[in-house]
Amino acid sequence: MGNSRSDYTPERLARAAGPFGEELAVLSWADRLAARGPRLKAEHIERHRQLCVEFLRVSRNLGPYQKVDYEDLAARLQDPLDADVGYAASRVRLLTARGLAEDAAVRHVARL
Repeated sequence: MGNSRSDYTPERLARAAGPFGEELAVLSWADRLAARGPRLKAEHIERHRQLCVEFLRVSRNLGPYQKVDYEDLAARLQDPLDADVGYAASRVRLLTARGLAEDAAVRHVARL
């Protein structure tokens, strides 16, 4: 989000995170703090805090999100295991964040 060569925009990340934006921000924050421990510089903490704040702002502006209809998705996937439906839902969310239509994303995931 701060490095144009390697970071995704907050908008793309927020669409991919869907209803889990706050959870993603908390995990990202915890990962940053744990990654370098006491060697982490104050400016690195502040930069990451700003990135998380911007991500949360974008994520909250995109919501509220519709709840996933896991039963409908399971029917479209031809009777998968419960764990597969959750995985499929996450894949569909990532594909739609990249710009694929939801029906096309479900068809793609059903072939996996």
